[in-house]
Amino acid sequence: DFVQNFTDGMAIAAAFKVSESAGISMTVAVLFHEIPHEVGDFAVLVNQGMTKWQAFGAQFVSAIGAFMGCLFGVWFTSAQPTFVLSFTGGGFVYVALASIMPDLLEHN
Repeated sequence: DFVQNFTDGMAIAAAFKVSESAGISMTVAVLFHEIPHEVGDFAVLVNQGMTKWQAFGAQFVSAIGAFMGCLFGVWFTSAQPTFVLSFTGGGFVYVALASIMPDLLEHN
């Protein structure tokens, strides 16, 4: 989850390098993606035996990845923000196909 949040941060930073409107669009898209994702992760952690504070702490550590990815993106994507956007976009497609598609195909 930390690595996925890191790539989210990189995508946000690279999108802001392209334009302000692209950055805002990317931020909103990541926000709509992350809220249900993190709530689901929190529920899984609590159901696996963590206290609510332990689960919150684990989620906080994972969320630090987004800030680190954003800082990395700001510092290192000035030359090629489209490369970073392509890389992170490909990562999102891979996660969707590798983790979601098998579940969808299994139910049919």
